[in-house]
Amino acid sequence: MLWATAEGQAAVLALLDDPEAGHVTVQVEGRTVQLFTRAALLKARSAQGRGDWTPE
Repeated sequence: MLWATAEGQAAVLALLDDPEAGHVTVQVEGRTVQLFTRAALLKARSAQGRGDWTPE
């Protein structure tokens, strides 16, 4: 569970501290996890609908 790790807690708190960042990436138990704010997801979804969004 992400929140049960120090890395996960730090990532969530970093995202809460800077919601303008849109997302954070963290390594948890050998996996790369990306956390996105709701606003960042809605912005990406809107861009995808217009056809000007490409996945990274």
